Amino acid sequence: MGSLSSENRELGFSKGQMNKFRKQGRIPAVVFGKNRDQSWPIFVNWVAFQKCLSSEGKVFQLEVNGKVELVNAKVVDLTPMGKPEHISFHQLVRGEASVFKVPVNLVGESVGEKAGGVIQAVESQISVKGMPKNIPENIELDISSLEIGQNLTAGDLKLPTGLELAQETDLNLVVCQAPKQEEAEEEVALAPEGEALEAPVAEAPAEAPAEEKK
Repeated sequence: MGSLSSENRELGFSKGQMNKFRKQGRIPAVVFGKNRDQSWPIFVNWVAFQKCLSSEGKVFQLEVNGKVELVNAKVVDLTPMGKPEHISFHQLVRGEASVFKVPVNLVGESVGEKAGGVIQAVESQISVKGMPKNIPENIELDISSLEIGQNLTAGDLKLPTGLELAQETDLNLVVCQAPKQEEAEEEVALAPEGEALEAPVAEAPAEAPAEEKK
């Protein structure tokens, strides 16, 4: 397992100074965990962090203050423009099971979808408990048998060996909805083919008889 290096970060920098660090690729972060009295502020290099995520997943080793810690990249905060702003690392205890949030990946084409239904994902992540080495990047949920009007819950997941569900089994994950019915259009009366509709012509009032000359 590879490791990501970090540098200690002092507190008290202004917002402008922090933005300068971000432009340099030095992203502010914290390390927290139950074995720490308080969170530890650090900087990590954004490019190196992305490479570590790509090769190791969210659980990897992080060098903090001269020690190598096992951590979970729990929260990565991005700006509305998608630029990195802050990272929260959860320090793990080696050999001890922890709770992790894992993405749910829908696979297959459902029976209801083939019949015109619409698949809607309700929850994109679930909480599982297990050893850090057993935590997958995602958990697949086969929706092939899902029919219109049916749903699948966390209890329908087939968890890998060494993992257990850390939340309610009835958590709704995906539903197959009936297709939306198009609103009926108002019927418009049409004239017979080749004929034009004419607006009725009001009759002119009858003229009064001319007054006879005396």
